[in-house]
Amino acid sequence: MIGVRHCRAAAAGLAALAAAACVPQAGLPVASGQGAAPAGSASREWTYPVGSMSDYTSTRNLIGSHTAMDRIFQSRPIAAASAPLPLRPGPDPTPEIRFSHGGRDWTLDSYLAATSTTAFLALRRDGTIVVERYLHQRRPEDRFASWSMAKTVVAMLVGLAVQDGRIRSLDDPVSAYVPGLADSAHGPVPIRHVLTMSSGVGFEEAYGRPGSDISRLALGSLHGHARGGVATVDWISRRAAQPGALFNYASADTQVLGLVLSAATGQSLAALTEERIWRPMGAEFPANWLIDRAGQEVAFCCMNAALRDYGRLGLLMANDGRALDGRQVLPAAWVQAMMTPSAGAGAPGGGYGYQMWLSTGVEYASFFGVRGQQISVHRASGMVFVRTAANDQESNPADRLFLGSLVRAMVAQFATGP
Repeated sequence: MIGVRHCRAAAAGLAALAAAACVPQAGLPVASGQGAAPAGSASREWTYPVGSMSDYTSTRNLIGSHTAMDRIFQSRPIAAASAPLPLRPGPDPTPEIRFSHGGRDWTLDSYLAATSTTAFLALRRDGTIVVERYLHQRRPEDRFASWSMAKTVVAMLVGLAVQDGRIRSLDDPVSAYVPGLADSAHGPVPIRHVLTMSSGVGFEEAYGRPGSDISRLALGSLHGHARGGVATVDWISRRAAQPGALFNYASADTQVLGLVLSAATGQSLAALTEERIWRPMGAEFPANWLIDRAGQEVAFCCMNAALRDYGRLGLLMANDGRALDGRQVLPAAWVQAMMTPSAGAGAPGGGYGYQMWLSTGVEYASFFGVRGQQISVHRASGMVFVRTAANDQESNPADRLFLGSLVRAMVAQFATGP
């Protein structure tokens, strides 16, 4: 059992989780705003403080906290590859990138200046870097918060567990692997429908509403208010639809998948990720995954990784599960299934696959995370785009559309030719 700091109850969604009154982490730097800025590396945290569990989502602390989540919460490490597979250097200088959005002309630089982007990477299918930018004193080795982009990694791990026979069938009910959920709403649901956010479980993903289901899930897991493990989701008892009938984005579904994976394989999600994905794909930097009080990874969010390694995850999807050296890391058929619309009725855009968002016409397949995190794969060209950010709002559709305009322009400019 891995302990965490004790917190008093908070009464809000993810946007106000920082309202939980918690005992601050010892030694965590929090700028006071008084006096002169220190010299050297400490100056970065003076300008961009990390904050603590009680205020890491405040506007002042967002940039700093989003590359230091493993200092605020407990985590489990994911080691880098012993021999990383290098990305290929691109053109220097980067060609000028121009695009239109909202009736205005923009450049890449003006886009970055106008948004809360903290890092941006664009790759060709072969791993050639088209653009790599770090803003607000962020660095290549920084571990950027994934938020819900981690959901797609969970789906990758499910595919590997199916390949290995550890998960016997996607039609098995959740309770076949996690008996502790037998009496919960998730217990009888086939794993297939949990993968596509079509479990039929009544769960409200309302970030800004105090007392919402997502608030209770996050407080119970990430903030340690529950015992951890099964206790983070066994309270969910309401059913809203038959399994497979309706799409309803529910972070609890991914948390349940994490429990299924751990039970089926006998390994932690971090260990599985390191052994089956991180090292085989040639990850350049170590990563980690935040954990709850029982030591179970918070599966619905909360990986922390370097920008380039997020890019390598995207390249796995762009290359039918193969790493840059040609090694088959993920089953090719599973990768295609992840990017195939298979959710119940009501999925937005081009539908929803296995923990992946699909654009209209399935031109793009994306990992999305709150506050502006995104990995998008242009399926025809294999280009991969990674953006990390520190948005004030968890959900900002206008921000995502703005990024979409940039991505489409870059595909048109770089998908063919040198």
